Amino acid sequence: MSFQSPTQPLPEPTRSASMSPATAVDKYIEKQLQHASRQVRLNDVVTSLILMVIWTLSVLLLAIVIDAWVVSLGTLTRWLFFVVLIVGLAAIAFVKLVRASFRHINPKYSAKMIEAANDRFNNSLINYSYLQASPSAANRPAIVQAVSKRAAQDLSQVSNLEKIDRATAIRWGLILVGLAAFMVLYAILSPKSPWATIQRVLWPTAAVARPSIVKIVDVTPGDTRLFFGERLLVTASIKGQHNPDDVQLIFSSSDGRFNRVVVLMQLAAEDGNYQGVVSTTDSGALDTDLSYWIEAGDAQSRQFYVTVNPNPTIAVEDIRIEPPAYTKLAKRELRKSDVLSGIEGSRVFVNALANMPIKVAYVELLKTEPGLAKSASSSVISSITMSHDGQTARGDFLLLFDRKQRTPEFTHFQLKFVSVDGHRNETTNIYPIRITPDLGPEIQMIKPEANEIHVPVNGSADLEVLAHDLDYEIASVRVVFDHQGTRLLDESIQLPTETSRQIVTSRMSIEPLRLRLSPGDKAIFYAEAADNRMSPHSHAPEPNTARTDNYTLIVEEADLNA
Repeated sequence: MSFQSPTQPLPEPTRSASMSPATAVDKYIEKQLQHASRQVRLNDVVTSLILMVIWTLSVLLLAIVIDAWVVSLGTLTRWLFFVVLIVGLAAIAFVKLVRASFRHINPKYSAKMIEAANDRFNNSLINYSYLQASPSAANRPAIVQAVSKRAAQDLSQVSNLEKIDRATAIRWGLILVGLAAFMVLYAILSPKSPWATIQRVLWPTAAVARPSIVKIVDVTPGDTRLFFGERLLVTASIKGQHNPDDVQLIFSSSDGRFNRVVVLMQLAAEDGNYQGVVSTTDSGALDTDLSYWIEAGDAQSRQFYVTVNPNPTIAVEDIRIEPPAYTKLAKRELRKSDVLSGIEGSRVFVNALANMPIKVAYVELLKTEPGLAKSASSSVISSITMSHDGQTARGDFLLLFDRKQRTPEFTHFQLKFVSVDGHRNETTNIYPIRITPDLGPEIQMIKPEANEIHVPVNGSADLEVLAHDLDYEIASVRVVFDHQGTRLLDESIQLPTETSRQIVTSRMSIEPLRLRLSPGDKAIFYAEAADNRMSPHSHAPEPNTARTDNYTLIVEEADLNA
């Protein structure tokens, strides 16, 4: 921006055939008035901005003094200061700033502002403005020319800085400087920092503690989530002059059982922090949601919130048992309270429900030593991964017997899972399992009644066998004859064709000639029965068997009367 000297003479207009001296003077005056209009607008904008800053500092300073030295600003009061600040700024912006930026400055107003700022004018500029706007000006050219020349001469004596009155902007600027200086001095000299209050006003919901001489920092665990029955240890660092015996941990429970319960915090020697335990049970653990904070001297931390979640749990919803097909037993649905029991080889389908989304779930099959508490002696036999969807899980396993020891391979099961957040169910329900073995058959020799029989070489003897399976069916009955280590006969006896073969009677005739025995030979024979048991894994026959005692056949000389 260039400035004209007060003694600068009126510039001579450029003369041409189409421009008279009067026209050049008019253009000069109009240019100066337009420049003054821009200066008026800029002055109003600057004044508006200064007022907005003054308003902001005034509201914040009032909040700082009240918050630090009178009473702590609650959430409602902080919102009130925030709203007052914003509404005030909006009002100034609308009434002053927007209007100053976009309003049209009338040339008459600019002329008046110029003459008000200077005592060199004798209404020459104002008279010029009114005369230019007068309809009769064209009829009085001599008067117009004289007034124009006078106004131009007066304008040429005034610098650009003197053309408008900036006294109001200067006064508000001085007030702003004073407020800013007070804010800086307060921040330097006050033992309580103003920045905490500024944050509390500008962000009313922010978790910022009230300004204080004593500082409470590094509060752990802060806002947190715990599981039912866990322990809450709170630690904090206290800075500034304070009485170590007055550091208090205060908490209130959400269910109303505890209200402002005070726990004196102890200074830990190892790290110099204060520690305190929050408890809502006699065991020192938590069983409900709560809030807590720390007070020391004039300082109070913000409130922290603890959410107590139920322990991660997974429980059986229902169980379905599918016995082996050969047993011809129907499928069964068990209720939650039913004991899991089934024939060996049955497939068990378990549906479970967890109380939080599942990342991985599995069935653990346990074996408990007889006579001992299962919690102390259970060992994990196998772990079976379950499929899962959300909070539900499904798995299946076979009920198996240790065929060598004739004992169940496992006696209990439990469900384990890991949530999507990485939490595990440390406490589990242990469910008993009762596995019923597929009992073996029984067989006895009805005929002969004695363990030793004598048969002529050309004769015969009747053999009758009774076999029964206590639980399912007899699959086969066979008779075996051995003579001096040689297998003479291994033959299955035809079973009855009835549908039920739980008890069967089989008969056959013993003929020494058929067995190629001679007089004086002795043969050992017995009967063996097998049930219809199938392998749980391959579903191939894997029967239980039973046999009679050994019987002796003694071959005698031929019976000539036969």
